[in-house]
Amino acid sequence: MLYEGDNDIGRGVAPEKVEAAFERFVQIVHGGVPQARIVVIGVKPSLLRWAVYDNMKKANALMRAYIETHKGLDYVEVGPPILGRDGKPRPELFVQDGLHLTPEGYKLWTGLLRPHLD
Repeated sequence: MLYEGDNDIGRGVAPEKVEAAFERFVQIVHGGVPQARIVVIGVKPSLLRWAVYDNMKKANALMRAYIETHKGLDYVEVGPPILGRDGKPRPELFVQDGLHLTPEGYKLWTGLLRPHLD
């Protein structure tokens, strides 16, 4: 499982650079272990980084487009379940820093990721 891009975009790295780094990672892994299955977790929205969520969604879309054309890759979208009815991150899913998930947030992620582990 790979979670790519949250910190990079938070530091101002362009979505295209995040996706290029992701492609390099996949090429290295599949170059050494061609049968490896890589499950990519989409970049999540957060309270702290809400201002750059559009860039996160763009990085997700770029990675997803690559994933759809290559074998051995799966994508898990975690964004929408984290958003509330107002379209913004649900505060109860984040600890005080507004970035990291609470146990409830990780329970939500577990439900989304488990089918990719079975």
